[in-house]
Amino acid sequence: MKINGVHFHRNDRRWNANLRMKGTTEYLGSFKNKYCAMHAVYQKKKALGLEIDTNTREHERYLEWFSSRPEEVKLVEKKD
Repeated sequence: MKINGVHFHRNDRRWNANLRMKGTTEYLGSFKNKYCAMHAVYQKKKALGLEIDTNTREHERYLEWFSSRPEEVKLVEKKD
């Protein structure tokens, strides 16, 4: 499933997070898994007061990851 702002970079074998607004793209970082990248996008959207789509299966999986991997969450938040 496609997650807005998150894509896999084949050459680096890592997940990239980007936020596109008003015709410009802000690079948020490169992460070891897609949920870390999702978290970076969600954090940025939250900081900007933007809506997060919570009605997807991928969001449910993200929430499971978020609650089970606090050490990874902290690492992503340090990057911000």
